[in-house]
Amino acid sequence: MSEGNEAKSLRFIELGLVLSTAFAIPLVSQYVGSRDPTPEELASSVYLMIIHMMTGIFVLWYVLHRQGRSFHAIGLGARWLDLLIALLLAGLSLLAHLAAYVCIYYGSYLLTGVALGPTEPNLTYLQAGLTIGTALFFLFVPFFEEIIVRAYAMTELEALSGRPVVAVAGSVLLQSAYHLYQGLPTATAHVAGFLVFALYYHRSRRILPVILAHLLVNVFILVVNL
Repeated sequence: MSEGNEAKSLRFIELGLVLSTAFAIPLVSQYVGSRDPTPEELASSVYLMIIHMMTGIFVLWYVLHRQGRSFHAIGLGARWLDLLIALLLAGLSLLAHLAAYVCIYYGSYLLTGVALGPTEPNLTYLQAGLTIGTALFFLFVPFFEEIIVRAYAMTELEALSGRPVVAVAGSVLLQSAYHLYQGLPTATAHVAGFLVFALYYHRSRRILPVILAHLLVNVFILVVNL
């Protein structure tokens, strides 16, 4: 095996290491256990999830450091217009998600004659109450998800495949997959919203506006459902 092929294989392995560390538990936990946790259990588990996310970020840092790169190399940096761009991205993402869900809702009704049931709000950890833990969790989630599944995964998938469409599709589908606990219609509608983020990152190679937009979307959803 040539040196170039060895380096590419190692990069594949490191991509798998980062993604499995970050998302294997969220993916598998959707199908393990059916009992709804109590507020006390949620209050305790939120700290475990924060530790899990910090571990994923640390593994990503290690992989980037070993490769001679940094978070800046995958688009983490601040500019004055980031908040304005984030507001626009958040609005476009919400509109795309809503349009997709409406199409799914009426498409399903036309095909089956049965209306989709109401979607459960994504407030799992807030059911434990607004605490330091839940506040930190909802603040950290956008950074954790977007820096790994968007910035890092898209950068690696495009570099390894040579095809931007693979990077965009892989990032969006993975992110939607670990939201399946919200129900298939909602997770499918997420594809449209996440696609807005992925296309912006593909064009700009800047991730902070996407992180801020994700945070704004989360805040909007929480305010609407509280």
